[in-house]
Amino acid sequence: MKSLTALVLALTLSVAAHAAPSQQSFAELLKLTATQAKLDALAWNIDRQLKDAFYLELVNHATSPAIEYTVSFRKKVQENFRNEITVEYLAGAYVQGNDAGWTQEEVDALLALAEKPAGRTALAKLVGTGRSIELLAGNRIATFRQQPAQSLPRAMKEVLEINAKALAAEKAQAAVTTLPDGKAVATLPPPAESPKSK
Repeated sequence: MKSLTALVLALTLSVAAHAAPSQQSFAELLKLTATQAKLDALAWNIDRQLKDAFYLELVNHATSPAIEYTVSFRKKVQENFRNEITVEYLAGAYVQGNDAGWTQEEVDALLALAEKPAGRTALAKLVGTGRSIELLAGNRIATFRQQPAQSLPRAMKEVLEINAKALAAEKAQAAVTTLPDGKAVATLPPPAESPKSK
């Protein structure tokens, strides 16, 4: 009976040692490897691309409402990115896939290593490329990158409509003259030439 108990205990310990890491411990590991900084850089790049796209569309004729719309759109994309693509999300996605076959024991060993400055440096180098982030949650990040690209044409159309309305309002405002006595008088545009006079 003792040998059977010892065998069951040994098998239990063996399975536990090779169990997949918990999402929480893997998230701790990712935090130690500067993953958040890489996510911040990725979010900044997405925002920069949106800003450049809007700038190219509105060059030299942007109105305040159009600018406000573009800023609001970019903020919404940033907020969605930061809410959806987090270290915790990456850890969960990675633990679900666990393609590298990480065990809880290995993650615990790396976390113990990270308690020392040299260990933290080694861990930062371990996940040292932006490519590793994409490997951790590749499909989700690719999908997220496509979302702004898919909604950008609609947003461009909306911002151009906002801009056109604001320009028309500015023209209408310019067509009103205020007299010295405070009365507003409509300024008539010059008569258009008729096709017969040409």
